Amino acid sequence: MPTSTFVESAFWCFDVLFVPQQHPARELQDTFYTSDPPVSLTRKLYYERVATVHEKGGYGSTGHQAPWSEKESKKLLLRTHATASSAHMLYKLAARCRGEEPDDDTNEFTHGAKPTTAYGKSHAKEIENT
Repeated sequence: MPTSTFVESAFWCFDVLFVPQQHPARELQDTFYTSDPPVSLTRKLYYERVATVHEKGGYGSTGHQAPWSEKESKKLLLRTHATASSAHMLYKLAARCRGEEPDDDTNEFTHGAKPTTAYGKSHAKEIENT
């Protein structure tokens, strides 16, 4: 499983793992948000499903019964744990099982941003090959 993506969206790091948007772990002292680029792109249908489960429940859950913000979910941050990578990988595998072909990370979500320096590129490639 690739874990070399260090910039992640709040959607993958928190929302798909059912962490409430009002949870203290999302505050600045616990999470480092990026300013350039400040937000990720989204896949609307999946965002809508996650938003519905957060707000109203589903799949046996009553949800958080609190408003869900797409703006909050799109924020980019330094990945706080590798479980976000697991959630994204499971999403891709499930999409393939349904006969869908998920887009490349860099086109689907900007959380797949690659390093821009020469050292960063060679280092990222080295990590991906391990």
